[in-house]
Amino acid sequence: MSRLVACLVIPALLAAGPAQKATAPVEPVVQAPAGGKPAVRMPEPQAMPAPESAEAPASSADTPQPFDASAYRDLVKQAQSALAQKDWAQAGRALEQALAMKPDAREVAYNLGVARFQQGDYAGAARSFQQSAQSANAKLAARSMYNQGNSVYAETLKSLPQLPEGDAKTAPPIAPEALQQAVQQVEQALTHFKDAAAANPSDEDSAANAETSLRLLKELRKLQQQQQQQQQ
Repeated sequence: MSRLVACLVIPALLAAGPAQKATAPVEPVVQAPAGGKPAVRMPEPQAMPAPESAEAPASSADTPQPFDASAYRDLVKQAQSALAQKDWAQAGRALEQALAMKPDAREVAYNLGVARFQQGDYAGAARSFQQSAQSANAKLAARSMYNQGNSVYAETLKSLPQLPEGDAKTAPPIAPEALQQAVQQVEQALTHFKDAAAANPSDEDSAANAETSLRLLKELRKLQQQQQQQQQ
């Protein structure tokens, strides 16, 4: 089974303060689903900068209200506590509010992606990781790209009907539109894994997940050909 790199505030849960160390990353393994769909490993939360060091965001149309540093710190602390307890719903609510106040907080966006992923909102997680991938921190950007691939891959598995085992002729056909969408999503996930591997050549998980995505992509394309031949 190939591994997915933990990109959500990965190894560390949100730090409670400047002196507190981040906790070790959790990496629950997604069991291989029925129907031959390759499985990947889920992402985990990563440490955010200490709330006490938060700076006001650059003024823009996205932040029309004056920045309330105290309220922002309170939200980050709430998110830190919720993440530590794996209360993904509460963490997501606090992180969404904090990100609305400070749209350029890439670590917050990253952790929001983790919270959304853990709740099964893979499309929302992908959007959050896309945002955190814009970080100037190369490590955070690479992890974000990796987890964006995780999210797209997981969304594909969630939406794709069960793949037939063995000869596709004996299985109910899958709608061509659903197959084509799945192919495009897996291609997208593969691109994110390749980008993550390029950003961090020592990251073996990105390469492994790229292989997993490629294997599923081949299976989907083979199934497309089989169904097309049946229709002829």
